[in-house]
Amino acid sequence: MRFRDAPVTPLGIRRRSTALTGIQMVFQDPATSLNPRRRVGDQVADGIATARARGAAGSTVEEWLERVGLPAEVRTRFPHQFSGGQKQRIAIARALAARPSLLVADEPISALDASTQTSVAGLMRDLVAESGAGMLFISHDLAVVRRIADRTFVMFGGRVLESGPTDRLWAAPQHPYTQALLAAIPEPDGAGRIPAAPSVDDRAVWAEIPPVAY
Repeated sequence: MRFRDAPVTPLGIRRRSTALTGIQMVFQDPATSLNPRRRVGDQVADGIATARARGAAGSTVEEWLERVGLPAEVRTRFPHQFSGGQKQRIAIARALAARPSLLVADEPISALDASTQTSVAGLMRDLVAESGAGMLFISHDLAVVRRIADRTFVMFGGRVLESGPTDRLWAAPQHPYTQALLAAIPEPDGAGRIPAAPSVDDRAVWAEIPPVAY
C-alpha cells in the first residue's frame, strides 16, 4: 500500500513517520477507540498537536468540539459521560483536528442507533469536504454509501469486483454480485413486503477472483 507515492510501513513498536499522520482513522466503536481514562479535550488536543508537527495551521479544542456539534465546555468530561453518537463526534473531531489529507472511516456509524446514523454520516461528509480531505468510507449499509460516496467500490473476498461513480454503479451495475446486493435493498411499497433473498452463487463469484499470495 502506498500513500503519496511512498510505502505505508507496518506500525510495529515505533511510531510511524510524521508524513503518515496525514492518514487518520475513525473506528467503528467509539467506546473502545477513545481512551476512557483521558478527558475528551486532551484527546482532541492530540490531533491538533499532530497537525502542528506537520506544520499545519493551528486550531483549538473548543473550535473542533463546536464543529462537531458539541459545546466547548464538555472538553473536561470523560468518554463514559457521553452517548454513542456524541462519542463518535468526538472521535471525528480528534481525527480531523490532525488535518489529514485522507480519512479512513471503518463502519463509523454501524454501532449507532438509527436516529443518530444519518446525522453523523452527514456531519462526516460535510466536514471532510470543508477540510479538503479525501475519505475512504467502509460500510455494509448501501443507503449510506449511496448518499455519501462519489465513487463506490464493491468488494468480495478482499478484491474489488466493480467500481465507478456511485450514480452510474447504482443505475447500471455490471457484476452479478453488485446486481444482487442492490436487488436486496428494501423499497417501501405500502404492502409491507420484504424482497426475496438474492440468489448469488458464492463459488461462481470466487471463481472470478484470481488467487492472492499471502
